[in-house]
Amino acid sequence: MIFRPTQQRVRKHMHCMYCIVIFMLTNHLHYALSVADRPSQSSISSPKQEQPQEKEWRTLEEKVTITFDDFENGKGSYETGPTNAKLVDRPGDEQHTPGGSSIMKITGIRESNDPDNTASFYHKQDHDVSSYFHLSVNFFFMNPSDRGYEQGESFVLEASSNSGNDWTELERWTMDEDSFKDDDRFYEADVTIERSKIEFTENFRLRFRSNAGGSKDRLYIDDIAFSGKMSRPSQKPTDSTRPTHYPSRFPTSIPSESLAPTKSPTKNPTDYPTQTPTQSPTKRKTDPFQLKLWWTSDYFWQESFVEKRWCIECAGQSCSEGQMIEIDECKKSKKHQWWIKKGRKIVPYKRQDLCMDYDKRLITIEKCDAASETQKFTFDKDGFNTNKNRFEIHPMNNLNKCFTNSHHPARGERLKIVDCKRAVNHDTNFWNAISPPQWNGHP
Repeated sequence: MIFRPTQQRVRKHMHCMYCIVIFMLTNHLHYALSVADRPSQSSISSPKQEQPQEKEWRTLEEKVTITFDDFENGKGSYETGPTNAKLVDRPGDEQHTPGGSSIMKITGIRESNDPDNTASFYHKQDHDVSSYFHLSVNFFFMNPSDRGYEQGESFVLEASSNSGNDWTELERWTMDEDSFKDDDRFYEADVTIERSKIEFTENFRLRFRSNAGGSKDRLYIDDIAFSGKMSRPSQKPTDSTRPTHYPSRFPTSIPSESLAPTKSPTKNPTDYPTQTPTQSPTKRKTDPFQLKLWWTSDYFWQESFVEKRWCIECAGQSCSEGQMIEIDECKKSKKHQWWIKKGRKIVPYKRQDLCMDYDKRLITIEKCDAASETQKFTFDKDGFNTNKNRFEIHPMNNLNKCFTNSHHPARGERLKIVDCKRAVNHDTNFWNAISPPQWNGHP
Protein backbone atom coordinates (compact mmCIF):
# COMPACT_ATOMS: atom_id res chain seq x y z
CA MET A 1 0.00 0.00 0.00
CA ILE A 2 1.34 3.46 -0.93
CA PHE A 3 0.81 6.22 1.60
CA ARG A 4 -0.35 9.49 0.04
CA PRO A 5 -0.60 12.51 2.31
CA THR A 6 -3.85 14.44 2.15
CA GLN A 7 -4.09 18.20 2.34
CA GLN A 8 -5.54 17.89 5.85
CA ARG A 9 -2.50 15.87 7.00
CA VAL A 10 -0.12 18.34 5.34
CA ARG A 11 -1.79 21.28 7.09
CA LYS A 12 -1.65 19.41 10.42
CA HIS A 13 2.05 18.61 10.03
CA MET A 14 2.85 22.17 8.93
CA HIS A 15 1.00 23.47 12.00
CA CYS A 16 3.20 21.25 14.27
CA MET A 17 6.34 22.49 12.55
CA TYR A 18 5.28 26.12 13.14
CA CYS A 19 4.76 25.30 16.84
CA ILE A 20 8.24 23.81 17.09
CA VAL A 21 9.83 26.82 15.37
CA ILE A 22 7.99 29.28 17.64
CA PHE A 23 9.02 27.25 20.75
CA MET A 24 12.68 27.27 19.68
CA LEU A 25 12.65 31.02 18.97
CA THR A 26 11.01 31.72 22.35
CA ASN A 27 13.62 29.67 24.22
CA HIS A 28 16.39 31.41 22.29
CA LEU A 29 14.95 34.81 23.21
CA HIS A 30 14.73 33.82 26.94
CA TYR A 31 18.35 32.67 26.81
CA ALA A 32 19.52 35.88 25.13
CA LEU A 33 17.75 38.02 27.74
CA SER A 34 19.21 36.00 30.62
CA VAL A 35 22.72 36.38 29.18
CA ALA A 36 22.24 40.12 28.81
CA ASP A 37 21.33 40.40 32.50
CA ARG A 38 24.45 38.57 33.68
CA PRO A 39 27.51 40.55 34.88
CA SER A 40 30.43 40.67 32.49
CA GLN A 41 33.44 38.41 33.02
CA SER A 42 35.59 41.41 33.94
CA SER A 43 33.30 42.26 36.90
CA ILE A 44 33.59 38.78 38.46
CA SER A 45 36.42 38.60 40.99
CA SER A 46 36.87 34.84 40.78
CA PRO A 47 36.77 32.95 37.46
CA LYS A 48 35.82 29.72 39.28
CA GLN A 49 32.43 28.46 38.11
CA GLU A 50 30.48 26.41 40.65
CA GLN A 51 28.74 23.44 39.13
CA PRO A 52 25.07 23.07 40.06
CA GLN A 53 24.50 20.33 42.61
CA GLU A 54 21.82 17.79 41.86
CA LYS A 55 19.49 17.77 44.85
CA GLU A 56 17.93 14.62 46.24
CA TRP A 57 14.19 15.16 46.54
CA ARG A 58 12.36 14.14 49.70
CA THR A 59 8.72 13.13 49.68
CA LEU A 60 6.02 14.80 51.77
CA GLU A 61 5.84 12.13 54.48
CA GLU A 62 9.41 10.90 54.44
CA LYS A 63 10.79 9.77 57.80
CA VAL A 64 14.56 10.00 58.29
CA THR A 65 16.64 8.41 61.05
CA ILE A 66 18.79 11.16 62.57
CA THR A 67 20.61 8.96 65.12
CA PHE A 68 20.24 5.36 66.26
CA ASP A 69 22.23 3.88 69.14
CA ASP A 70 22.21 0.31 70.47
CA PHE A 71 25.53 0.87 72.37
CA GLU A 72 27.10 -2.33 71.03
CA ASN A 73 30.19 -0.39 69.87
CA GLY A 74 30.41 2.31 72.51
CA LYS A 75 28.35 5.34 73.44
CA GLY A 76 27.68 6.28 69.82
CA SER A 77 25.88 9.64 69.54
CA TYR A 78 25.80 10.16 73.31
CA GLU A 79 28.06 11.32 76.12
CA THR A 80 27.55 10.66 79.82
CA GLY A 81 27.54 13.19 82.65
CA PRO A 82 30.33 13.31 85.24
CA THR A 83 28.54 10.88 87.57
CA ASN A 84 25.88 8.19 87.74
CA ALA A 85 25.45 7.34 84.06
CA LYS A 86 27.64 4.91 82.18
CA LEU A 87 27.72 2.24 79.50
CA VAL A 88 27.74 -1.28 80.93
CA ASP A 89 28.39 -4.67 79.39
CA ARG A 90 26.08 -7.48 80.38
CA PRO A 91 27.46 -10.76 78.98
CA GLY A 92 25.28 -13.76 79.68
CA ASP A 93 22.15 -11.60 79.90
CA GLU A 94 21.83 -10.94 76.18
CA GLN A 95 18.34 -12.36 75.87
CA HIS A 96 16.96 -9.49 77.96
CA THR A 97 18.57 -6.71 75.94
CA PRO A 98 16.78 -5.47 72.75
CA GLY A 99 19.98 -4.70 70.84
CA GLY A 100 22.54 -7.12 72.29
CA SER A 101 24.67 -7.26 75.44
CA SER A 102 25.67 -3.59 75.97
CA ILE A 103 23.29 -1.07 77.48
CA MET A 104 23.22 2.40 79.06
CA LYS A 105 22.77 2.48 82.84
CA ILE A 106 21.53 5.60 84.62
CA THR A 107 21.31 5.74 88.41
CA GLY A 108 19.86 8.12 91.00
CA ILE A 109 21.37 11.40 92.17
CA ARG A 110 22.88 12.50 95.46
CA GLU A 111 22.55 16.20 96.16
CA SER A 112 25.97 16.34 97.85
CA ASN A 113 27.94 15.41 94.76
CA ASP A 114 25.40 16.02 92.00
CA PRO A 115 23.87 19.47 92.50
CA ASP A 116 23.44 20.06 88.76
CA ASN A 117 21.53 16.84 88.04
CA THR A 118 24.42 15.31 86.11
CA ALA A 119 22.95 11.79 86.42
CA SER A 120 22.27 11.94 82.70
CA PHE A 121 23.49 11.14 79.21
CA TYR A 122 22.98 13.39 76.19
CA HIS A 123 23.81 14.03 72.53
CA LYS A 124 27.43 15.05 72.31
CA GLN A 125 26.91 16.96 69.04
CA ASP A 126 24.28 19.32 67.64
CA HIS A 127 21.80 18.05 65.06
CA ASP A 128 20.12 20.21 62.43
CA VAL A 129 16.36 19.56 62.69
CA SER A 130 15.18 22.87 61.23
CA SER A 131 13.69 21.24 58.10
CA TYR A 132 11.55 18.66 59.92
CA PHE A 133 7.83 18.92 60.54
CA HIS A 134 7.97 16.84 63.70
CA LEU A 135 10.47 14.62 65.52
CA SER A 136 10.13 11.30 67.34
CA VAL A 137 12.17 9.35 69.88
CA ASN A 138 11.71 5.60 70.33
CA PHE A 139 13.61 3.56 72.92
CA PHE A 140 13.41 0.67 75.40
CA PHE A 141 13.95 0.85 79.16
CA MET A 142 13.99 -1.63 82.03
CA ASN A 143 13.71 -1.17 85.81
CA PRO A 144 15.42 -4.13 87.52
CA SER A 145 13.76 -5.81 90.47
CA ASP A 146 17.11 -5.75 92.28
CA ARG A 147 18.17 -2.15 93.17
CA GLY A 148 15.86 -0.51 90.64
CA TYR A 149 13.89 2.74 90.84
CA GLU A 150 11.48 2.84 93.77
CA GLN A 151 7.85 3.93 93.92
CA GLY A 152 7.47 7.56 92.80
CA GLU A 153 11.00 7.91 91.38
CA SER A 154 11.27 8.96 87.73
CA PHE A 155 13.44 9.74 84.73
CA VAL A 156 12.85 12.35 82.02
CA LEU A 157 13.56 12.93 78.34
CA GLU A 158 14.64 16.50 77.59
CA ALA A 159 15.62 18.50 74.50
CA SER A 160 17.74 21.59 73.90
CA SER A 161 17.57 23.94 70.91
CA ASN A 162 20.75 25.85 71.87
CA SER A 163 23.50 23.21 72.14
CA GLY A 164 22.60 22.16 75.70
CA ASN A 165 22.59 25.56 77.38
CA ASP A 166 18.90 25.22 78.27
CA TRP A 167 16.71 22.10 78.45
CA THR A 168 12.98 21.55 77.94
CA GLU A 169 11.25 18.55 79.47
CA LEU A 170 9.48 16.45 76.82
CA GLU A 171 8.24 13.44 78.78
CA ARG A 172 8.50 11.98 82.29
CA TRP A 173 8.17 8.34 83.37
CA THR A 174 7.40 7.61 87.02
CA MET A 175 7.73 4.20 88.65
CA ASP A 176 4.19 3.14 89.66
CA GLU A 177 1.54 0.59 88.74
CA ASP A 178 0.32 2.61 85.73
CA SER A 179 3.66 3.54 84.14
CA PHE A 180 6.36 0.91 84.74
CA LYS A 181 7.33 -1.56 87.44
CA ASP A 182 10.48 -3.16 88.85
CA ASP A 183 9.84 -6.41 86.99
CA ASP A 184 13.02 -6.92 84.87
CA ARG A 185 10.91 -6.32 81.78
CA PHE A 186 11.72 -4.03 78.87
CA TYR A 187 9.13 -1.34 78.15
CA GLU A 188 8.94 0.50 74.83
CA ALA A 189 8.54 4.29 74.79
CA ASP A 190 7.55 6.36 71.74
CA VAL A 191 7.62 10.16 72.06
CA THR A 192 6.51 12.64 69.38
CA ILE A 193 8.04 16.15 69.50
CA GLU A 194 6.02 18.93 67.89
CA ARG A 195 7.28 22.38 66.90
CA SER A 196 4.83 23.93 69.39
CA LYS A 197 6.79 22.29 72.22
CA ILE A 198 10.31 23.46 71.35
CA GLU A 199 12.03 25.35 68.54
CA PHE A 200 13.54 23.13 65.82
CA THR A 201 17.01 24.58 65.21
CA GLU A 202 20.42 23.62 63.85
CA ASN A 203 21.66 23.12 67.44
CA PHE A 204 19.25 20.45 68.67
CA ARG A 205 20.17 17.81 71.27
CA LEU A 206 18.45 15.17 73.43
CA ARG A 207 19.13 14.28 77.06
CA PHE A 208 17.99 11.45 79.36
CA ARG A 209 18.12 12.44 83.03
CA SER A 210 17.43 10.64 86.30
CA ASN A 211 15.27 12.01 89.10
CA ALA A 212 15.72 9.01 91.40
CA GLY A 213 16.80 9.73 94.96
CA GLY A 214 19.65 7.30 95.58
CA SER A 215 22.87 6.65 93.69
CA LYS A 216 22.24 2.90 93.82
CA ASP A 217 18.80 3.14 92.16
CA ARG A 218 19.47 2.09 88.57
CA LEU A 219 17.56 1.96 85.27
CA TYR A 220 18.65 0.62 81.85
CA ILE A 221 17.99 2.30 78.46
CA ASP A 222 18.72 0.83 75.01
CA ASP A 223 18.01 1.05 71.25
CA ILE A 224 17.37 4.81 71.05
CA ALA A 225 16.04 5.88 67.63
CA PHE A 226 15.81 9.64 67.00
CA SER A 227 13.90 10.38 63.77
CA GLY A 228 12.38 13.31 61.90
CA LYS A 229 9.61 13.59 59.34
CA MET A 230 9.82 16.04 56.44
CA SER A 231 6.79 18.27 55.91
CA ARG A 232 7.57 19.47 52.39
CA PRO A 233 10.12 19.09 49.55
CA SER A 234 13.59 20.37 50.41
CA GLN A 235 13.24 23.05 47.70
CA LYS A 236 10.10 24.54 46.19
CA PRO A 237 9.80 23.53 42.51
CA THR A 238 9.74 26.44 40.05
CA ASP A 239 6.98 26.83 37.49
CA SER A 240 8.38 26.38 34.00
CA THR A 241 7.29 25.27 30.57
CA ARG A 242 10.77 24.04 29.73
CA PRO A 243 11.62 20.36 29.95
CA THR A 244 13.50 19.29 33.12
CA HIS A 245 17.13 18.18 32.95
CA TYR A 246 16.51 14.89 34.75
CA PRO A 247 13.65 12.39 34.87
CA SER A 248 11.18 13.02 37.69
CA ARG A 249 11.47 9.47 38.98
CA PHE A 250 14.55 7.34 39.42
CA PRO A 251 14.43 4.08 37.47
CA THR A 252 14.27 0.95 39.58
CA SER A 253 17.42 -1.14 39.71
CA ILE A 254 15.55 -4.39 39.12
CA PRO A 255 12.82 -5.18 36.58
CA SER A 256 9.25 -5.08 37.80
CA GLU A 257 7.36 -8.26 38.47
CA SER A 258 5.43 -9.70 35.57
CA LEU A 259 3.16 -12.61 34.85
CA ALA A 260 5.59 -13.98 32.28
CA PRO A 261 6.50 -17.68 32.52
CA THR A 262 9.47 -18.57 34.73
CA LYS A 263 12.73 -19.56 33.07
CA SER A 264 12.78 -22.97 34.69
CA PRO A 265 10.10 -25.39 35.94
CA THR A 266 8.58 -24.33 39.25
CA LYS A 267 8.24 -27.84 40.58
CA ASN A 268 11.02 -30.36 41.16
CA PRO A 269 10.45 -33.84 39.67
CA THR A 270 9.93 -36.75 42.05
CA ASP A 271 12.69 -39.35 42.40
CA TYR A 272 10.51 -42.10 40.95
CA PRO A 273 7.01 -42.31 39.52
CA THR A 274 4.04 -42.57 41.86
CA GLN A 275 1.76 -45.61 41.72
CA THR A 276 -1.30 -43.50 41.03
CA PRO A 277 -1.60 -40.00 39.55
CA THR A 278 -1.33 -37.20 42.10
CA GLN A 279 -4.01 -34.53 42.35
CA SER A 280 -1.36 -31.79 41.94
CA PRO A 281 2.37 -31.67 41.11
CA THR A 282 4.50 -33.06 43.91
CA LYS A 283 7.15 -30.97 45.65
CA ARG A 284 9.70 -31.86 48.29
CA LYS A 285 8.67 -30.34 51.60
CA THR A 286 12.28 -29.58 52.47
CA ASP A 287 12.89 -27.12 49.62
CA PRO A 288 14.56 -24.14 51.36
CA PHE A 289 13.84 -20.47 50.78
CA GLN A 290 15.43 -17.13 51.62
CA LEU A 291 13.35 -14.60 53.56
CA LYS A 292 14.15 -10.96 52.72
CA LEU A 293 12.89 -7.52 53.72
CA TRP A 294 10.69 -6.35 50.86
CA TRP A 295 11.96 -3.24 49.07
CA THR A 296 10.48 -0.76 46.63
CA SER A 297 12.01 2.26 44.88
CA ASP A 298 10.04 4.62 47.17
CA TYR A 299 11.88 3.39 50.29
CA PHE A 300 14.52 5.72 51.76
CA TRP A 301 16.45 3.37 54.07
CA GLN A 302 19.41 4.97 55.82
CA GLU A 303 18.85 8.14 53.72
CA SER A 304 19.30 6.32 50.40
CA PHE A 305 16.98 5.25 47.60
CA VAL A 306 19.43 2.52 46.55
CA GLU A 307 18.08 -1.03 46.91
CA LYS A 308 19.52 -3.19 49.68
CA ARG A 309 18.84 -6.90 50.06
CA TRP A 310 18.61 -7.85 53.74
CA CYS A 311 17.92 -11.52 54.50
CA ILE A 312 17.26 -13.12 57.87
CA GLU A 313 19.77 -15.59 59.26
CA CYS A 314 20.78 -17.34 62.47
CA ALA A 315 23.12 -15.10 64.47
CA GLY A 316 25.54 -18.06 64.56
CA GLN A 317 26.25 -20.19 61.50
CA SER A 318 25.45 -23.36 63.44
CA CYS A 319 21.81 -22.30 64.05
CA SER A 320 21.99 -23.61 67.64
CA GLU A 321 19.18 -23.59 70.17
CA GLY A 322 18.71 -20.21 71.87
CA GLN A 323 20.44 -18.14 69.16
CA MET A 324 19.01 -14.81 67.99
CA ILE A 325 17.74 -14.11 64.47
CA GLU A 326 19.27 -11.13 62.67
CA ILE A 327 19.50 -9.59 59.20
CA ASP A 328 22.53 -9.49 56.93
CA GLU A 329 23.31 -9.04 53.25
CA CYS A 330 21.65 -11.84 51.26
CA LYS A 331 24.05 -14.63 50.27
CA LYS A 332 22.51 -17.66 48.62
CA SER A 333 25.48 -19.84 49.63
CA LYS A 334 24.97 -19.16 53.38
CA LYS A 335 22.87 -22.07 54.56
CA HIS A 336 22.07 -20.35 57.85
CA GLN A 337 19.97 -18.00 55.64
CA TRP A 338 17.93 -20.99 54.41
CA TRP A 339 14.52 -21.69 55.95
CA ILE A 340 11.60 -24.02 55.49
CA LYS A 341 7.97 -23.64 56.52
CA LYS A 342 6.12 -26.33 58.46
CA GLY A 343 2.51 -25.30 58.80
CA ARG A 344 2.63 -22.01 60.75
CA LYS A 345 6.20 -22.56 61.94
CA ILE A 346 9.44 -21.23 60.36
CA VAL A 347 12.31 -23.69 60.73
CA PRO A 348 16.07 -23.42 60.00
CA TYR A 349 17.00 -25.65 57.08
CA LYS A 350 20.15 -26.75 58.94
CA ARG A 351 18.30 -27.63 62.16
CA GLN A 352 14.80 -28.81 61.43
CA ASP A 353 14.22 -29.78 65.06
CA LEU A 354 14.30 -26.06 65.99
CA CYS A 355 11.67 -23.37 65.34
CA MET A 356 11.55 -19.58 65.39
CA ASP A 357 10.12 -18.45 68.74
CA TYR A 358 9.00 -15.01 69.95
CA ASP A 359 8.35 -15.84 73.61
CA LYS A 360 11.00 -13.29 74.71
CA ARG A 361 9.92 -10.57 72.22
CA LEU A 362 13.24 -10.96 70.44
CA ILE A 363 13.09 -13.73 67.85
CA THR A 364 15.15 -16.79 68.80
CA ILE A 365 15.34 -20.40 67.61
CA GLU A 366 14.16 -22.91 70.19
CA LYS A 367 13.29 -26.58 70.38
CA CYS A 368 10.11 -27.14 68.34
CA ASP A 369 7.07 -27.58 70.54
CA ALA A 370 3.75 -28.52 68.91
CA ALA A 371 1.82 -26.90 71.77
CA SER A 372 3.74 -23.60 71.73
CA GLU A 373 1.70 -20.64 70.47
CA THR A 374 4.84 -18.44 70.34
CA GLN A 375 6.26 -20.61 67.55
CA LYS A 376 3.29 -20.06 65.25
CA PHE A 377 2.94 -17.14 62.83
CA THR A 378 0.13 -15.58 60.82
CA PHE A 379 0.87 -14.36 57.29
CA ASP A 380 -1.10 -11.34 56.11
CA LYS A 381 -1.67 -9.49 52.81
CA ASP A 382 -0.82 -11.86 49.94
CA GLY A 383 -0.11 -14.70 52.37
CA PHE A 384 3.15 -16.62 52.54
CA ASN A 385 4.58 -17.44 49.10
CA THR A 386 7.97 -17.99 47.46
CA ASN A 387 7.12 -15.96 44.35
CA LYS A 388 8.69 -12.75 45.70
CA ASN A 389 5.26 -11.21 46.44
CA ARG A 390 5.16 -9.20 49.65
CA PHE A 391 3.48 -10.32 52.88
CA GLU A 392 3.48 -9.44 56.57
CA ILE A 393 4.43 -11.82 59.38
CA HIS A 394 2.48 -11.57 62.66
CA PRO A 395 2.34 -13.50 65.91
CA MET A 396 -0.44 -16.07 65.92
CA ASN A 397 -3.84 -14.28 65.77
CA ASN A 398 -2.39 -10.81 66.48
CA LEU A 399 -2.36 -8.59 63.40
CA ASN A 400 -1.37 -5.49 65.42
CA LYS A 401 2.15 -6.85 66.02
CA CYS A 402 4.73 -7.37 63.29
CA PHE A 403 7.88 -9.46 62.76
CA THR A 404 10.59 -6.89 61.94
CA ASN A 405 13.85 -5.21 62.92
CA SER A 406 14.17 -2.03 65.03
CA HIS A 407 14.38 0.73 62.40
CA HIS A 408 15.89 1.33 58.96
CA PRO A 409 17.73 -1.94 58.27
CA ALA A 410 21.45 -2.39 58.85
CA ARG A 411 23.73 -5.39 59.14
CA GLY A 412 23.44 -7.42 62.33
CA GLU A 413 20.12 -6.01 63.55
CA ARG A 414 18.13 -8.47 65.66
CA LEU A 415 14.55 -9.37 64.75
CA LYS A 416 11.72 -8.84 67.20
CA ILE A 417 7.97 -8.44 67.55
CA VAL A 418 6.90 -4.77 67.67
CA ASP A 419 3.77 -2.71 67.02
CA CYS A 420 3.00 -2.73 63.29
CA LYS A 421 2.67 1.08 63.27
CA ARG A 422 6.35 1.33 64.15
CA ALA A 423 7.35 -1.13 61.42
CA VAL A 424 5.24 0.77 58.86
CA ASN A 425 6.94 4.06 59.85
CA HIS A 426 10.34 2.52 59.06
CA ASP A 427 9.13 0.70 55.88
CA THR A 428 10.09 -2.66 57.38
CA ASN A 429 6.72 -4.38 57.78
CA PHE A 430 6.78 -6.39 54.54
CA TRP A 431 8.80 -9.49 53.60
CA ASN A 432 9.17 -11.66 50.54
CA ALA A 433 10.66 -15.10 49.93
CA ILE A 434 12.22 -17.03 47.08
CA SER A 435 12.86 -20.73 46.57
CA PRO A 436 15.37 -22.08 45.82
CA PRO A 437 17.69 -19.42 47.35
CA GLN A 438 18.79 -16.99 44.62
CA TRP A 439 19.42 -13.59 46.20
CA ASN A 440 23.15 -12.99 46.30
CA GLY A 441 24.46 -9.67 47.59
CA HIS A 442 23.09 -6.16 47.17
CA PRO A 443 22.27 -5.19 43.55
